[in-house]
Amino acid sequence: MQLTAYRQPFLVLSHRGSSVGDAGGATDRLIYIPLPDEESLPDEESCLQIFKACLRKSPLSKDVDLRALAKYTQGFSRANITKICQRACKYVSESIEAARSYTLGAKVS
Repeated sequence: MQLTAYRQPFLVLSHRGSSVGDAGGATDRLIYIPLPDEESLPDEESCLQIFKACLRKSPLSKDVDLRALAKYTQGFSRANITKICQRACKYVSESIEAARSYTLGAKVS
C-alpha cells in the first residue's frame, strides 16, 4: 500500500471504544483496549506519585491536597489521572486568560 498525503492510515486506541468519534470516516482501525485488571491499577501511593509527576511543572495552590486526590482516584488508570491533570491545567490556564481579557477590556472602555 502506497501512502499519500491524502490517505495515511492511523490507529485509534481507546478505553472508551463506543465514544470515539468516527474521525470523519478516516479511521482505519479501531482497537478497544480494556482497563487493566484490578491488581494492575495504581494504589493510593502510586496515584500520588502519578499526580506529582504530572503536576511537577505546574504551580499548585497550598490548599491542593494531592493525597486526597490520590485517595479519591484509586482504581483510575494512569491515563485517567494524567487526563485529569491535563484538563485541570487547561481549565486554569483558560480561566486566567479570560480574566486577563476581561480586565484589559474593562480598562480600555
